[in-house]
Amino acid sequence: MTENNEYIKMDWFGLTGGIATGKSTVAQLLSKAGAAIIDADILARKAVEVGAPAYSQIVHDFGTEVLNADKSLDRKKLAQILFNSKEAKSKIEGAIHPEVRKMSINAYDELADSGAFPIVYDVPLLFEKNMAQMFSGTVVVACDKSTQIERLMRRDEIDKIAAELKISSQLDMQKKIEKADFVIWNNGSEEDLKSEVDVFMAYLRED
Repeated sequence: MTENNEYIKMDWFGLTGGIATGKSTVAQLLSKAGAAIIDADILARKAVEVGAPAYSQIVHDFGTEVLNADKSLDRKKLAQILFNSKEAKSKIEGAIHPEVRKMSINAYDELADSGAFPIVYDVPLLFEKNMAQMFSGTVVVACDKSTQIERLMRRDEIDKIAAELKISSQLDMQKKIEKADFVIWNNGSEEDLKSEVDVFMAYLRED
């Protein structure tokens, strides 16, 4: 597989959603239903392990003050840097994202060689980073705004205003729905959600 934005494999799906819409739960349900999951967040953590190329680049750019006593990256300090500087954010993402991309392609190749189907890449910023063209299909996990706010308030123990601010910082959910090839709705119970996932998996497995 070549490393560019033009390859498309018919068993390769991008999964995304919004904060507190249930993307992680859907990924778990897809895994239980037989899908192979590649998790971008896990790859991002691997990309900044001590000695990894992205780790070395970040330390080079920001110095040892971003390290913990054990030489691992201090995520709280990095988060503060990201929040306060667009230039720093660009540097950090520029170090991490190419490595995550390489690892995701390697993971896909290994799974494809083993005959896994479908292969699902769980990635929060799928549309924000213009990754849709990588996949044979994109899936968004969505719920209505009031449900999203309630879940986020409960999960993060914050008030409604704070929840709305967090949600507004992301790409609008309706835009994600319009861009996606498939929508898995999560407005009800986990059993309802499981039914949605089962329908999606059944569709993929149709001849």
